[in-house]
Amino acid sequence: IEAAISRARVYAAQQKIDLSNKFIIKVAYERDMRNEFKRPYWSVLWSEKTIAKGGDVELRLYTDGSIDERYYK
Repeated sequence: IEAAISRARVYAAQQKIDLSNKFIIKVAYERDMRNEFKRPYWSVLWSEKTIAKGGDVELRLYTDGSIDERYYK
């Protein structure tokens, strides 16, 4: 878990994703047992401290080293 959070923070800093007003609400290892072709990943989800300011940011860290960004309102 700590390694996933650390990788996500480094990636966010490199990509200039502003996490200064956010806090982590979820860290989970996701794996779809029904679909063997879907890659497993670590999900690190940040949420805004103030609801009016914006949405959530999820970084998905795949086992092959790639990372996807997802934004939610």
